[in-house]
Amino acid sequence: MNTKDILKILDKKINFISKEEQKQVFENIIDILEEAIINNEEIIIEKFGIFRVITRREKKFEDVETGEIVHFREKRKIIFKPNRLLDEKITLLQD
Repeated sequence: MNTKDILKILDKKINFISKEEQKQVFENIIDILEEAIINNEEIIIEKFGIFRVITRREKKFEDVETGEIVHFREKRKIIFKPNRLLDEKITLLQD
């Protein structure tokens, strides 16, 4: 599913504002979420889940062939933990 698909679904469900206004609202929501992630804030969306930024520490490995130490720098990563009910629905689909 991409942005276009989401906007089509929005148009079917929210027909009291124009497509252009729907697109603006959607883009504003994305901007708000992006800013929160950049600011290392946790995003909790009820009935959906939690987006969180974690920092992966620097890692050092030895290259087996050359014996050289390889460094992987520290980096930030976005993780998502689904809401318990959403997680249960996903689990039921697997059965």
